[in-house]
Amino acid sequence: MALVGDAVTLADFSVGACFSYAEASGLPWGDYTHIRSWWARMGEVPAWKSTAPKLG
Repeated sequence: MALVGDAVTLADFSVGACFSYAEASGLPWGDYTHIRSWWARMGEVPAWKSTAPKLG
């Protein structure tokens, strides 16, 4: 499942670009299980995996 509907859309990539820095910036998102689940699924999208920033 994506942010909007069942298929990944531009919305997922747009929001994902911001969330790339969530852990490094200390964003307190531990209580947001749906967002963390979405983020984990984004990590499995081939187009995202091949272009996402490599941090750390």
